[in-house]
Amino acid sequence: MIFSEDSRVKIPCILHLVRLGYSYLSLKNAVWDEETNIFPKLFHAAIARINPGIESANIDRLLADVKSRWKTKILVKPSTKSSQNAPAPG
Repeated sequence: MIFSEDSRVKIPCILHLVRLGYSYLSLKNAVWDEETNIFPKLFHAAIARINPGIESANIDRLLADVKSRWKTKILVKPSTKSSQNAPAPG
């Protein structure tokens, strides 16, 4: 019997997470924004679920804002030198 990472790690991990209540999302036919890894349909559904009555146009604006902030955060990374030399709290 050949053991691989899939049979020993990935599949058991997915099964465990599904038993804990998570949903498995196959990427086979999925559509997502590759820059941010956001799934627009799932984003829309989740925002609509936690904000009943929100208009679709407002969700589109929110998604555009999240993408914009994501790009800004990715492109402008904080300096690691200043955080290393900062005094310890307390």
